[in-house]
Formats: sequence, structure tokens, C-alpha cells
Amino acid sequence: MSAPDWSCPDHQWTLLALLQQGEVTRNKGNAALLDWLQGAGWIGQGPKRELLRLVLARRAEIAARLDALWPQWRADLAALEREGLPCDPAGLRRLRRRRLPLRRPPARIHRKTWTARFGAHSKAGVPDEHPPEGIALTDDDLLRLRPNQGLALRLRDGTQAECAHWALPLGELVIPERALERGLVLAGTRPRWIMTVENLGAYLDLPAPEDALVIHQPGWNTRLAARLIALLPAGLPWWHFGDLDPKGLAIFASLGDAAAKPRHFVPAWWRDYLETHALALTGDWPQAQDRSADAQGSELIQRLRAMGLWLEQEAILLDPRLIEALACLSLDRQQGS
Repeated sequence: MSAPDWSCPDHQWTLLALLQQGEVTRNKGNAALLDWLQGAGWIGQGPKRELLRLVLARRAEIAARLDALWPQWRADLAALEREGLPCDPAGLRRLRRRRLPLRRPPARIHRKTWTARFGAHSKAGVPDEHPPEGIALTDDDLLRLRPNQGLALRLRDGTQAECAHWALPLGELVIPERALERGLVLAGTRPRWIMTVENLGAYLDLPAPEDALVIHQPGWNTRLAARLIALLPAGLPWWHFGDLDPKGLAIFASLGDAAAKPRHFVPAWWRDYLETHALALTGDWPQAQDRSADAQGSELIQRLRAMGLWLEQEAILLDPRLIEALACLSLDRQQGS
């Protein structure tokens, strides 16, 4: 039988278990090594089929092989115990990560940067170590908006510039989350109304009037849109435009707080798209949710619910009636018709 690949990290733990416990259980990861050790006469069959036991006379060979593969194993085991880490491969990786050089992190550091350094990988979720006090982990989303005419941004140092300075040449304004964290505030002309829009295409192609503020709110990622709306004067009309499906209605129902809640933008003529654009829903509609529809939208949503269908918002973007419906919002704060 050919010699095993001694560079495999799991082999050192198998040898350690044999030295410390005198036996080891066969599994998929150590099967090849145990077959070789048994063929070499270093271990023998235990009382159960999958249990192998150290041959005491060959203990010195096992110890020598472990010393060659993992020279500092005694010191590492002592360090694992001293630092309260589990005595396993994951614990050893955590110990070795702690020993890597580390500069003082900045006050804000991206969550994945920290988790990649102090976790299994950048998408591991929960890192092994939490950052010290005074250091915040950030998600660093981007907030995309189409500002109303005259809206301005004021930075923490007092610098102020109209949003059009960026939006006109680029088509929209993109605000990094860290800019909001650093005390960015809204100034200048306030919008006549606000609209959060679920899907990117609808956000970009919405024929909104110049006095409206349109904010892209991608799906359930509502944090930054809510933070921006909180910077605006209280009482501004706020509408939400999304897909007419269970997810879209659930997102709408979750928006806002005691201080401000949106109304659902569902033009009455959207029902004309039932025969031409309604799509079969995968699964069933859930029970009706609070604020799932306003007066004019409820009939359409009830029909969708009864028929097991849904409508995506992009389908109505090229309807000429949409321009009038949006203009009516700024005049009488009623839904389009």
C-alpha cells in the first residue's frame, strides 16, 4: 500500500488522537491513513468494526511521525487550553489567526474584511473575534436616488452642493453608506413627494416629475432608504411602488414607523394588465397583510390573490397614463387613476 499524503492537515489530528486516547474511529477523512497505519502494524482492530487502537509497541513511531508533521503540537495544545479554544482543527486555525500581525483597524471597517481576517472566510457570517470597542463593522451599501430639483447635500464640515451637481452628468446620485454615517444631511429645496421603488428598472425609468424624490429600495434592503427619508422634514407624502406579489406586498407592509408610513402606489388602470401581463404565482398567496393595499389598489390585489397571479411593476413603465398618475400625486396626494 502506498504511503499516505502526510501533508494532509487532518492526519496530524488522527495521530494525536491515537497518542492521547489510544484509539480512533474510522471516518471518510481518515480511512486511507488508518488503512496504511494498520498495514504497517502501528494500529490494530478494536472491539468495534470502525474502531482502531494503537499498538503500544509502536507508540514511538506514531510520536515521531507527529513530531515531524507538527513540531510545536505540545505548545499549540497548551495555548489552545490557555486561550479557551477548542482542541480541534478549527480551534487551531483560530489560534494561528490570532498570531498573525495586525495593524490597528480604522474606526469603520467592512464586515467582510473583518470576517475574512477573523473567521473561516469573508462570508462566514459570524467572526471568531469581535472588534474592540470603538470599531464598527459596516455593510457599506450604496443608496441610489434621483433627486428633486433644488435638493442639496450638506457635509459635516458645512460644505453644501446641489444634488444636480452629481445627478445631471451621471443620471442619478449615489450616496455611500459611510457618507450617511459621517453626518450627511439634506438641504435646499425639499421634494413635493417621495417614492421608494423596489426594482432597479422601474426606479431608473419612472417618469417622475422634477419636484419628486425617487429612491431605489432594492427588495428587503430598506435600511438606507429609511435613513434618508428620516433626514427629510416630517409629513412629506411618501409612496411605495413595487411588484404586486406576496413579497412586494410584504415589503410594503414592513415600511415606515410611527413617525412616517408610505402609501401604496397602485394606479387603478393597472388592472388593464391582468389579461396581458399577469404571471402564475409559485405557491399560494399568504393571508392578507395589514396595509397590503389602499382603496383603489385593493380590488386589483384581491383579484390577483383569488386567481393565484401576480404583476411585476416594470410592465406599466411605458404606459402614457403613468405620467399623469405621478403628476396627480404632487397635486392632490391621491393615487393615480
